Amino acid sequence: LWSRGLGDVYKRQAVNAGNLLYFLPTRLLDSRSDNASAIDSAKELRIYRMYAETMRKIHYGQGLYILWHQPGAELPTATDYLSMCTLKSGSLAGLALGMGAALAGASSMTVNLLLTIGERFGVSFQIIDDITNLEQGNLGKDRGDDLIEGKKSLPIILHRESSNSNELLELLEDIQNRPIEQVLPQINRAVTMLVDSGSLREARLRASNLYRQTRIELAA
Repeated sequence: LWSRGLGDVYKRQAVNAGNLLYFLPTRLLDSRSDNASAIDSAKELRIYRMYAETMRKIHYGQGLYILWHQPGAELPTATDYLSMCTLKSGSLAGLALGMGAALAGASSMTVNLLLTIGERFGVSFQIIDDITNLEQGNLGKDRGDDLIEGKKSLPIILHRESSNSNELLELLEDIQNRPIEQVLPQINRAVTMLVDSGSLREARLRASNLYRQTRIELAA
């Protein structure tokens, strides 16, 4: 299909299909044929507002994520990274908790608290997901392919903040966007540097602390 010049057509179809998926879930709110599952207008408005705000957060977070992937892009701080994760990954988990509370008729204080707890859970998940990619590889992905994509994960940021050397960043620039089979030694070298500096362990500790905080707050 690509050789026949249809590549751009399918790209546009893929983008359009992806955009549609943002709006399809709202049909669950619009389906009122079953009176038992209908929700009142006040709750419906509340859910739509939460959903719209989450979509804005996700896109803003993804924008930062893409920006930091670019070759030569400035390395974000750990604070910047956690803010990006809160928007990109945390906001969706927050929506799940907040929406459930809103549908159950919880107070605004409870809904907002659950939104925040969900966001923290999403951030802890994102950090662990990044660490897993470096240590053993995620399901359906090769070990270390985040490095090839130029992903600026928390272990890399922590390594740079604790070291005055640019060796790791120069190594990552060298392997970015190259076939994985050509750069396996460099990937192994980068992961070894992250292990030796303690940045992988520190990133896992931060994720574990965030997760424990969500459990404590949920129990309360």
